[in-house]
Amino acid sequence: MVHSHPVVADLCAVVGADGVLDDPDALHAYESDGFPIARGLPTAAVFPRTTDEVAACVRVLREHNMPIVPRGSGTGLTGGAVAYGQGVILSTARMTRIESIDIPNRVAVVQAGVLNAMLSEAVAATPGGEGLHFAPTPSSHKACTIGGNAATNAGGLNTLKYGVTCGHILGMELVTADGSILTTRADTLTEGIGPDLPALLCGSEGTLALITRLWCRLTPRPRHFRTLYAVFSASRDACQTVSDIIASGLVPASLEMMDGQMIRVVEEAFRYGFSPTAQALLLIEIDGVEQALDEQMDQIIDICQRRGAFDIRRCADPVQRAQLWSVRKRAFGAIGRISPGYC
Repeated sequence: MVHSHPVVADLCAVVGADGVLDDPDALHAYESDGFPIARGLPTAAVFPRTTDEVAACVRVLREHNMPIVPRGSGTGLTGGAVAYGQGVILSTARMTRIESIDIPNRVAVVQAGVLNAMLSEAVAATPGGEGLHFAPTPSSHKACTIGGNAATNAGGLNTLKYGVTCGHILGMELVTADGSILTTRADTLTEGIGPDLPALLCGSEGTLALITRLWCRLTPRPRHFRTLYAVFSASRDACQTVSDIIASGLVPASLEMMDGQMIRVVEEAFRYGFSPTAQALLLIEIDGVEQALDEQMDQIIDICQRRGAFDIRRCADPVQRAQLWSVRKRAFGAIGRISPGYC
């Protein structure tokens, strides 16, 4: 078989012919991530399954002087996984093994291509792990990879209280630009000794190294929630409500805002029943000790009312809560009805 570029044959020698894609038509699926305004057709896409294969691929691409673009699931919204200059996509999508789940020490070791939601599901299915989870939950958590979460330092709906991905990664295995393999802070006995390289690498978007394995912190899963949405006739009032809630000393697990235009787009797509006069909507969720949540929610409702919210609704059960959060999570899909790009 004649390949489009000599590098393809060398990559096939590392991962096998089924691990390399160089058909131009098929490569169109890899010309952008979730930000389709930024596009670039790669020379090829390679799909290693192990860290050793990643390192070998990096050495091959270095020999051919080819730009390397790491990619997880491609759900990012920044154009960070686009291969400009006919580079090669190096995808971790086939590196999907959850290697260990250590419940007593609250650590899970995963390959970079493990899906975010997959890890929490596996932890919950492990004896003794029912009350633990991997806290970062981007809106695309059912599709995005943990390696990609770390590379972009992804946040998610619970960032306000639980922080971004960096705070939940204990150690990493990495492949550097020369194809060397580096492990940092992976030994729990020496955790915290030496430079905090995981903190440096989280958010570096593949510019410093390629993440292949992660040691993930597992934290207690919240058991009790209160959720509501509040609708305002002015964005300024909703913004001031956010400031007032934080100033009161409350830290919601989630505090998300949608402006009037986004509310209308979502309403036209999914018919949630929002007022046509709504100019801003806050989605607010608190979690913690059951006995304290009602008082905290009453305090939040009072703040919303004082700032002019004209429609405030609590959700009364898990089904309603899931429907309420689907408003936020489905906003990206709703944009697809009116525009080919999201910016």
